[in-house]
Amino acid sequence: MNDGELVERIVHGDVERLVIRRDTCTGQFGIVAEWLDGQGEQHLEPFSDTLDDAWSRVRWMGWQRDIVIQG
Repeated sequence: MNDGELVERIVHGDVERLVIRRDTCTGQFGIVAEWLDGQGEQHLEPFSDTLDDAWSRVRWMGWQRDIVIQG
């Protein structure tokens, strides 16, 4: 899934929350979307951002709710 596809899911109200997660092996960050109604989660590509880059991507998407940062 790419950023544009996630924006569509956000607009349709399918996203419970966004998580900026740190990869423990590489130390890089990525965005994970958690779907409503326990439908699982989706990792966005690439999973190789700095924390600032991931934060900027989330703001670009227009996400207005809380963001969880893990790692």
